[in-house]
Amino acid sequence: MNYWYVARWNEMFLDLDSRRALRRAVSVLLVAIKTDKLPVAGVFLYRTKQRGHYHMVVTLRCKAPVWTLKMAWLLWMGNDRLRMAYILARWNDARVPVMVDRDRGDLLVSSKPYFRPPDAKCGCKEKHKDDSVTNKCPAMRKLLGRARAADYFARTGERRLKPLRVRVPWGSVPVSKLKGWLKDAKR
Repeated sequence: MNYWYVARWNEMFLDLDSRRALRRAVSVLLVAIKTDKLPVAGVFLYRTKQRGHYHMVVTLRCKAPVWTLKMAWLLWMGNDRLRMAYILARWNDARVPVMVDRDRGDLLVSSKPYFRPPDAKCGCKEKHKDDSVTNKCPAMRKLLGRARAADYFARTGERRLKPLRVRVPWGSVPVSKLKGWLKDAKR
């Protein structure tokens, strides 16, 4: 079973992809609490199915002052970069349904339930990446609407190209030169 959560205004979701990222998040959190820069009420932390990966849910004593400040804290704590990019893109995507008292862009999927009821559940066996899964998933349909299969970025994925060996010039680089680098990499 997959448990889907949409961050509430007093929640911060972190996807930490290494022990180093976990140490970074805890270190920043401790200083933020000590200096009272972030009104932390509690933390829920656990390992994910993937070895060396963790989820952290930080609950705040009150609503974050502004959404962008909450996102800045998530970046500063070391949240996964691609996850952050998708949060920001979904926030601006008018196709994503707005849930009352919830942050429409910030989702976390877990194989374990948290301390509150999930916003949706699904029994999908595969990862929620391919259109064949995302288009059929009832949780994604409910939480993301027509944007459930949105792919906002050109991702590099696994290295399929040979390593790019180019001299990067200083100053202005025309797009035609960048396109030439891509052609060289495909050879």
